[in-house]
Amino acid sequence: MPKLELGPLGQVGVVVRDIERVMAHYTETFGLGPWRTTTVDTVSQYRGQPRPLKMKLAFASLGPVQLELIQPLGEEESIYSEFLKAKGEGVQHLGFYFDSLEKAIADFRAAGIGVVQGRWSKEGGFAYMDTEAVGGVCLELLQRRPPAPPASR
Repeated sequence: MPKLELGPLGQVGVVVRDIERVMAHYTETFGLGPWRTTTVDTVSQYRGQPRPLKMKLAFASLGPVQLELIQPLGEEESIYSEFLKAKGEGVQHLGFYFDSLEKAIADFRAAGIGVVQGRWSKEGGFAYMDTEAVGGVCLELLQRRPPAPPASR
């Protein structure tokens, strides 16, 4: 079987119980920030079924890699709530960029690695792959965004 190639590392995802507390700690202790926060209330595919997904997210730059804090909201099951129940807070995923998310998902599936949770279309999105059993970390496939057009003069 051919080896799967990972795109560039773009994100480290940490699941937390209290995002405000963690952001404050990381800012005060390590000087991280500024933070960009958002709340997500959507539907994603979770273990093959459409499910509500509610979470609060915070993003900060670690050089070329993005730090993502994830606080699950509500009672819905997700990979984030599963992670908190099983392991507590911690690094839940590493996100890698691909030019074609659909092709990357197909390549992983051909190698016997399925999608645990995600939301994607031809325009992009994300997919968490079923890789946690070996190494304890989920791999997230991310659609690489095209470069921004040059500013007009």
